[in-house]
Amino acid sequence: MIIIAHRGASLDAPENTIKAFESAYQQGARVIECDIALSKDNVPLIIHDDSLERTTNGNGFVRDFFWSELSGLDAGFGCKIPRLDEVIAWSKCRNLKVNYEIKAVSSDCVGITIDSILSCFDDFGLAIFSSFQLELLEQLRIKQPQVVLHALSMECSDDLIYKAQRIACQQINLSISSCSPYWIDKIHSMGMKVGVFTVNHSPLRDKLGEWRVDAIFTDNMQLLAQANN
Repeated sequence: MIIIAHRGASLDAPENTIKAFESAYQQGARVIECDIALSKDNVPLIIHDDSLERTTNGNGFVRDFFWSELSGLDAGFGCKIPRLDEVIAWSKCRNLKVNYEIKAVSSDCVGITIDSILSCFDDFGLAIFSSFQLELLEQLRIKQPQVVLHALSMECSDDLIYKAQRIACQQINLSISSCSPYWIDKIHSMGMKVGVFTVNHSPLRDKLGEWRVDAIFTDNMQLLAQANN
């Protein structure tokens, strides 16, 4: 079972910051997860929420601000919101895989979102792209056929599995609330792997291991430490 650092070591440092990613790496993570959004001037940056209040000292919606404005915000303990290209460069220096979740956008913004993200990459060897919005993944597959795609969903269904298979997703990542042996077996039978979010306690991790889950996303680096012992 692969253990993925959810937004970095987000119990130890401000989530989705270089500090959180570095902390996860130093604690043994070899895959981290983070979230991509775009600024008003279409700069891809790393932040989870649509709005700024929970994770920064800013107010308002991310999409309403230019990168020059967002770059000055405090994301906690003096950390800054990182740009996507900064995270790519950081991950390459550590040979660490990153699962980039692309946040949902309106249909008319799908094209510019994908183009802006792809412009930051010169290769895709360490990148995994995931999204709840399969339309984004479809466009990624068209523009870069070699990329690794993971579908995300709060609920599992036959329709989700078939759509994910159609765009050649390698994995479906499910909420723990919708995960069951039935769906795990169904996804495996369709040739895809299963990830589960967010798992922060060892009994739940062990249960999912018995169900043959392939990966879990965790905020708790102790689960990683236990797995490495």
